[in-house]
Amino acid sequence: MRYVIALLAVFLAGPVLAEEQIPARYLNFDGLKADSRPMDISKIKLECTRLAKKHGVDPRTVLGKYQWGCNVMANGVCHIRYHDKPFWDNGQFITVWSTLRHELAHCAGWPADHPLD
Repeated sequence: MRYVIALLAVFLAGPVLAEEQIPARYLNFDGLKADSRPMDISKIKLECTRLAKKHGVDPRTVLGKYQWGCNVMANGVCHIRYHDKPFWDNGQFITVWSTLRHELAHCAGWPADHPLD
């Protein structure tokens, strides 16, 4: 029972942390067309590089510091690749939803330098 409660608490904490880090104006995904594909985290860098090249984008501008996911906007569609399983990183539990939400926020206009206002 303790395990289930702890797991539930961690699952719920992920999106809350992500929500606090992303300004509300970038969390409106109405009308956003997205092609999102979860995958093993070991494949993210390769797939994001491939996706960027396919759409004529410099791969260095697509992957962030942590390389948990990426997005490329092309032809009105936001193509997103992100990890398919939650994991711990540097003492923080990273949920699949928090990463997907992060990438969706970029598709909705959140700049790459992640301003908080």
